[in-house]
Amino acid sequence: MKRIVCLILCVLLLIALSIPVFAVNESTQVFESMSPSSPFPSSSFVTDYGDLLTEDEETHLEEEALKIYEKYGCIVIVVTTGTLGGKYLYEYAEDFFVDNFGAGDKLNGIMLLISMEDRDYDIATRGKARDTFTDRRISEMEEKIVPELSVGRYYEAFKSFYRESEKTIADSLKGPNYLAITVGALVIGFLLSMIPLAIMKSKLKTVRKQSGAANYIRADSMNLTTSRDIFLYANTTSHHIDTSSRSGSSGGFTSTHSSGTTFTHHSGKF
Repeated sequence: MKRIVCLILCVLLLIALSIPVFAVNESTQVFESMSPSSPFPSSSFVTDYGDLLTEDEETHLEEEALKIYEKYGCIVIVVTTGTLGGKYLYEYAEDFFVDNFGAGDKLNGIMLLISMEDRDYDIATRGKARDTFTDRRISEMEEKIVPELSVGRYYEAFKSFYRESEKTIADSLKGPNYLAITVGALVIGFLLSMIPLAIMKSKLKTVRKQSGAANYIRADSMNLTTSRDIFLYANTTSHHIDTSSRSGSSGGFTSTHSSGTTFTHHSGKF
């Protein structure tokens, strides 16, 4: 038995020591994937068909997008339109992305599309950006962007989009999460400490849980003449459930363009 316990301890220790290695490998993979994989794009990073920005605002956003591309090799673009021309929202986004920046999954990019036709938005990712911008991270971005869109602060919403996009990319390039590693090590240590206790507990063959008190009463020492079950009281707790609708994302889904390019979309209304 002692040999089995030692073997289990060794295996768990190896798993704990390998956590930092996995984290470093993941960071390296993302870093390599976000390096520029195509020539400098000839198309603009900001296309304001919907006429929601001033020329100065558009120029500033273009500069922000250029800095991100030059630093990380990820295309971050904003597109606004007054009409989708009969297309679905995701179709318009994919067609624009492919027509202006090329096809294929080697290009890393994220796009925010704003359609004023029905006040819709779509965040589309392609290439390795699909892995970097997770569902959770996109949801966090939406919490900052959608409220600005809802009140017509479009420039502020687009600035938040570029700021959060750069932060997401930068965070993905950081080293391992040492806090998570520490917590994981503590959890493993706790589990290891429970193994000897479980073994000792299994050896207590003479101790058994009893469902009643009969075994603890000496025979013929007490006689009950009357027994009754009396209901005393009950506690009731109620909770209000809010079923009102609200603007926001409809969740993420994956689509493949006719060019063979794969996109992930998060769309909603504002």
